[in-house]
Amino acid sequence: MKRIYIIAAIASAIISASANADTIGHYAGIAKSIPEAALKADPKSQAWAHSARTILQVAEESIAESLASAQRAANKLNKPLFCLPKNQSINTALIHEILKQNVDQWIESTTQEIKKYTNRPIKVRKKMPKKARGSRGFCDSLENIYCVVSLHTMAMTEALREGCPVISLVSGCLKDYSVNSIDKINNLYYPENRQYLFNCLTNLQFNSDELISGFAWNTISKYYGINITKI
Repeated sequence: MKRIYIIAAIASAIISASANADTIGHYAGIAKSIPEAALKADPKSQAWAHSARTILQVAEESIAESLASAQRAANKLNKPLFCLPKNQSINTALIHEILKQNVDQWIESTTQEIKKYTNRPIKVRKKMPKKARGSRGFCDSLENIYCVVSLHTMAMTEALREGCPVISLVSGCLKDYSVNSIDKINNLYYPENRQYLFNCLTNLQFNSDELISGFAWNTISKYYGINITKI
């Protein structure tokens, strides 16, 4: 039976797994301990739960306001820091959902969700250094894989290129080339027009010299058949 591949590489706009996993893990540990402490009868536990809850709430509000402020400033320059889904804003509720879950918790919750719909074996792969990925990177590990489940990562694009269906849990460039929720794992999408996606992605990759010379500008205009007027 083919396996299901979970790619635990949480996008930097959501959680920076390499830099902040410990901090997020500590946050999640404190948040998890609050209900347990609140149930205890001794005053010290009660006081700790109250203080911890207040501190975490203030921290979430501060982070949300800081990120929202930075996003507003960047938007004025037409250079947004975060590409959010439609009608999604940076607020305390969003930050709370992000911070309460670290990478290992995400793996566990995703694994349990998959098991609701299939008994296929599950393989988990965390992000690793490039030198440890093999000669063809992630593609070397796709043998006997039924599908790949992850947030939007380059590994998803590589899997799709190799003909392996994907479940992209975050909206992105793969939204028209994959299913977007685990409950559809038994009804996967096998797109026939994958090359169009890869052509689009390739035609959006330019170095600084190509941007400065106008080559990037002319290539995009020609590829998409549009007339872009320089300002």
